[in-house]
Amino acid sequence: MIVKYALSRFEYLESQQAFRTRMAKGRLLFRNMYGIALLIILMGVRSHLSRSPIFGNVLFVVAAGLLLERAVLWRAREAARYRDFSAVREPIELRIEESNLSRTSSAGTGEIRWANILACHETDKVFLLRLGLDDFLTIPKRAFSPGDLSRFKELRQKELIVQTTRQNSDVLLLKFAVSWALIALAVLSLFIGYVHNFLTQMPGARRTAISPGINTPVAQKSPPAALDGLSGSGTVYLVPFGNVRNVSIQTLTEDLRKRYGLELRQLPSIPPPSWTWNTARHQLAAEDLITAMKLAYPKLAEDPAAILIGFTDDDMYIQELKWNYSFSFRDEERFAVISTAHLSENDEDDDKKPATPETLQKRTLKLLIRDVGFLYYHLQLSSDYGSVMYGDVYDVSELDDIGDEYLQNDARVRA
Repeated sequence: MIVKYALSRFEYLESQQAFRTRMAKGRLLFRNMYGIALLIILMGVRSHLSRSPIFGNVLFVVAAGLLLERAVLWRAREAARYRDFSAVREPIELRIEESNLSRTSSAGTGEIRWANILACHETDKVFLLRLGLDDFLTIPKRAFSPGDLSRFKELRQKELIVQTTRQNSDVLLLKFAVSWALIALAVLSLFIGYVHNFLTQMPGARRTAISPGINTPVAQKSPPAALDGLSGSGTVYLVPFGNVRNVSIQTLTEDLRKRYGLELRQLPSIPPPSWTWNTARHQLAAEDLITAMKLAYPKLAEDPAAILIGFTDDDMYIQELKWNYSFSFRDEERFAVISTAHLSENDEDDDKKPATPETLQKRTLKLLIRDVGFLYYHLQLSSDYGSVMYGDVYDVSELDDIGDEYLQNDARVRA
């Protein structure tokens, strides 16, 4: 296939940001610059409180420089480079074949072999291929037709020997929340001594001791949620990938109907496209399975009231997480996919015998109830171990131990 394009200013800046955060030598410093600047500010505040204002002012200047560099300066430099250097704006013709990529521009024609690509990153608008230490190729997605885009992804999955990373807003949000939580702990550790001294030196300050077990309220276990307390929206569709044999999807739909009066609709199965399979890991990529469902049922994918949940017997992993495998993956609050591959494992106490078909069916039902809880009933994670919505589940022993139904407390808290 042949694609022709010239990078827009937005695409150029997006590729530069992706390169700095994912591929550049100093990517760790660039990604964590905000957090480092805030920690330096806290150190400066502590220096002022410790009566070292000069050192504190120096720290404030360093922090201001880091914040300016991360938020403004690098982008201003790259915007000026895009404006002043015509080479970054020149048209490019890219011939993409199974053996290599051929890039033609005003500077001439060069060949890029798939095996020589050191890294690959995908954003919302562009693909980024790292060719050297500071050399990379940017390909905007708009340059592809829908069919060519699918073929390029298939070639990339087949020919690249490196894993493709993706920009994921959910993961970024999680990292942001964790970073600020760590910063909050740092703030607490820096100033807890000052707070303690302030409180203990207040006139008439009193300390009261609370004896455990005396007049201490005991948390009551939440009962199961009543059907009239659960309120869902939309229609749930089940999409088998290939021939699902490990579990009975028909039995799953009957169980949901008996429990919650919920009518789930099973759609015809679709074969998982070859570009969803990671040959190096021998696993399916969960994000790509979601994309495959959208492509197979485009009208339902565009319908905000449609919820699509896929099933596969093959092993599955989440590209943005460093997990060996995953039972389930949810995306955009409307799509999910469940893998039964590791549900047949036995728990830690008896790992020599495989799980029975009844246990496998029960575990899959729990995962389906969880996904329906998130996507249809809009429930949130629970801290109650007796709830099917409890926390994060990482292995079959945890899945077996948690409850198998929604609780009243779950119904009271909605997303």
